[in-house]
Amino acid sequence: MNVNFYKDLHTRELTRKKELDDSLNMPITILSLLVALNGILIKEYLSFISNNWVFYLFFTGVLVICGAIFFLIKSMGSLFVNLNYNYFGYPNEILDFENKLNDYNKEAKKSERVNVENEFKKEFVRISTSNKKINDKRADNLHYCRSCLVIAVSISVALLICLLIKTL
Repeated sequence: MNVNFYKDLHTRELTRKKELDDSLNMPITILSLLVALNGILIKEYLSFISNNWVFYLFFTGVLVICGAIFFLIKSMGSLFVNLNYNYFGYPNEILDFENKLNDYNKEAKKSERVNVENEFKKEFVRISTSNKKINDKRADNLHYCRSCLVIAVSISVALLICLLIKTL
């Protein structure tokens, strides 16, 4: 295979990184709304929440929101690990590397020569593999965050329905 295949893999992972960064906005918005809604429920309807089963439902919702926040922060890479994406060096460094390999190949025996294209393939594979692992972890954490958000929204809707039934 030629270098372009591996270059495309590398480019795909960089594109995927940007897509994952862009997909953080919706969960942040929903979390903000859920926190505001639950804050209003506590402030305005504390007597409503004091009912045992409503309190447990509310407390479960708060725990699920905390779980969503945990996975959202983890997917952003600022919780336990730093997302160290790998990139190629500066263009002048790459050119220097290529020139050094060409100079080495001029002086080396035929059996000891290094193929520049193979070295670039190896580097593309190393970088793409590392970035893919990071993107896969981020995608998984974002999925867990969204799952928690679905549960939290469902619980909040159930609480609102209970509140509407009580006030009517």
